[in-house]
Amino acid sequence: MNAPQLVDDTVQVTLLAATGPSDLAAQTLSRYFGVSLKRAESVLAQGSGVIAVSIAQAAVRAAMPMLAALGVQIAVQPSGTEAVAEKHDLSIRLINGFHAARLIRTLHKMVGPGNLSAYWFDGPAGMVLEGLTAAKVEWISAALRPISGVHVTASAQRTARHDIYCTIETDAMDLSCLRKHLNLMGIEAGGFGDALASGIDRRALHHLMTRFAPSGIFGINQDFARFDLLVSGRGSLSESEFFDFLITRTGCTPNMVRKISPAAPMRIESCLTRAAAQQFIADYATIGIPAFPRLIRN
Repeated sequence: MNAPQLVDDTVQVTLLAATGPSDLAAQTLSRYFGVSLKRAESVLAQGSGVIAVSIAQAAVRAAMPMLAALGVQIAVQPSGTEAVAEKHDLSIRLINGFHAARLIRTLHKMVGPGNLSAYWFDGPAGMVLEGLTAAKVEWISAALRPISGVHVTASAQRTARHDIYCTIETDAMDLSCLRKHLNLMGIEAGGFGDALASGIDRRALHHLMTRFAPSGIFGINQDFARFDLLVSGRGSLSESEFFDFLITRTGCTPNMVRKISPAAPMRIESCLTRAAAQQFIADYATIGIPAFPRLIRN
């Protein structure tokens, strides 16, 4: 991360995010910023907050290399500055289109007029409202909760991780350039399902979208992604076991099961979160059926 410009004799240090080992991070905060170990542990447990209200610039400069190595992100501001407000993004999905009109009316009242339609709530992430305070997230969520078929998911911007996918039209040459660029950034290619890259923070995502979005790639917050789960073969099950399982699980006919192939897989679970999809894949593997996820793109 870029070192903040320190201009005053003393500054205020606020925790923005911490992704490394919390015990080492707490010891480092305590040692460099003169706070108790208990205080440092408390701020790390919360995930954000003021670490030191007034601390010498030299102490902050000395701490920065170690904090960066430990995955601790801080904001350095003039002493007495109001704490950095946490910002969230909110995904709104409409599962039951019957209530689209009610959802749109409610949102018009809350976030202002707009040319909304049911299509806004489709796609890989649903409709996303960005940069909301925690209070506004709760206000909108509470208003939408009574509407049947509406799923609302919030995600803190500072800790959000994103995956990159491509559209069907993305050219192989464009993907090759993207993979080379990911390698230069130190980002491993590949990921869950057919992701091109996974676990990217907001800053890196913005950089990649600015450079490669015209090629047909798009990013999606892992908290907002939803997946279908598919099978393309019977794995280690016998044919009769595979037939019986799928017919019982999905209600499909034997003829439909016979048509399953790598080119024509069958969907066995729908609209799963990333965590749920991973768990289902593990569960199916225990009974001998290899299942794979596919991001819902529309």
